[in-house]
Amino acid sequence: MELAQMMEQLAQQWPGAVKALEGKERYELHLTHPARSVELRASGGDVELTMELGPCPSPPSEELLRTLMRGNLMGEGTGGAVLATDPAGARLKMVQSLQVDAYSELLQRLEAFVNYADYWTQALDSQAKGMIKL
Repeated sequence: MELAQMMEQLAQQWPGAVKALEGKERYELHLTHPARSVELRASGGDVELTMELGPCPSPPSEELLRTLMRGNLMGEGTGGAVLATDPAGARLKMVQSLQVDAYSELLQRLEAFVNYADYWTQALDSQAKGMIKL
């Protein structure tokens, strides 16, 4: 099933939550609790999910870089996604490329991705405030 078809189903299930973006097969899914969004993009037969996690301090601390490296290299709390910065290095984001064949599979994988992103958003925020060491 094509991403466009799956997004049509999602738009019917959650009216007003799906927005088509410029470019071929790019969508934004607006979440409400907390207010955030996930970008979904068709990429060579896969679906690429991207979600912003928060600001990246400038310069990033060694502790932050170690934390991101553990997530990327060891897969700690990422579910196979990658932690990265935007091109300017100002924002942290989580990106995952998925092979999804059915709408129900997209929903399951999307929910897991958002849960991992929520974990990282909270953990990085707490780390930035000096509340926890990851």
